[in-house]
Amino acid sequence: MAKIISSDLIKETLTAICDAYSLSVGASQGVIDSFYNDKLSAFRVNTLKASIADVLAGLKSNSIEVSPINWSDISYTLKDKSLLSRSSFTRDGLVYIQNLSSQLTALLLDAKPDEFVLDLAAAPGGKTSFIAAMMQNNGRISAVEPVKDRYFRMMANLKSLGVTICKCYQKDGRVVGKLCKEWFDKVLLDAPCSSMAQIDLREADSYSHWSMKKVKECSRKQKQLILSAFESLKPGGEMIYSTCSWMVEENEEVVNHLLNEYSDQLEVVDLDLPIENYLPGLTNYNNASYHEAITKTRRIIPNQWYEAFYIAKIRKLIR
Repeated sequence: MAKIISSDLIKETLTAICDAYSLSVGASQGVIDSFYNDKLSAFRVNTLKASIADVLAGLKSNSIEVSPINWSDISYTLKDKSLLSRSSFTRDGLVYIQNLSSQLTALLLDAKPDEFVLDLAAAPGGKTSFIAAMMQNNGRISAVEPVKDRYFRMMANLKSLGVTICKCYQKDGRVVGKLCKEWFDKVLLDAPCSSMAQIDLREADSYSHWSMKKVKECSRKQKQLILSAFESLKPGGEMIYSTCSWMVEENEEVVNHLLNEYSDQLEVVDLDLPIENYLPGLTNYNNASYHEAITKTRRIIPNQWYEAFYIAKIRKLIR
């Protein structure tokens, strides 16, 4: 019989991370409260298929009220996504419903037209399609997904969203670095994780899958994936490592593993996020110490707009 996970364990874990930052009692409680509260939904206009003006006009005519985001011309929030999710705007791929933390991840990769980009854990294809839009469907994207049903769902999504520059591969991302050594200008690894950001502490089913055992299993796989991602990156290229988890084992520990293996071949980019709700990566946690450069990575503080997230940007040095 599977062990039943208590919400107290999750709250204690979140509190321990907050304590590592010496956050105030109020700030720590705000983090925990965010796992009880509904978040505002967000979406972006898919500029591969529609203009911002046309979409906004169409939404207004359908009485769908949206609010702009100050760091992206194509991103908006709305209180209730039900109307939008059932609309022709979503069905026809004119918009894509996506949390703002996820949108930031793709935006920070900063893919350009004519580049060769790898999305190493790509399903369901939301970030891949955002990358293609940033590249204006010029260049090449390789999207990798090992799980068969997710792979086919990704291909269907990319087709619906008008992506024409992507080739999809049903492959274990852990072998890509050896097969495609130093091929790519940019690499996105939004790694499979324990999905802590998806937890709603009001709903036991939402965290029935979560456990420290799963966190450790994810961490082992993430360490293999981040090495593969880096090995596939060209000298001078940049990669993003991200998870929708707050767990240090899935974040700082993974980036630290990469630094231990390749510290003389990379630099961690000091990320300047266009939001205020973030913290630097931790260099000390639970009796473990990590490279000082990890302070340049970012942990997004969850609130009504943003999911709990972690983002690191790494540049491969030109030798």
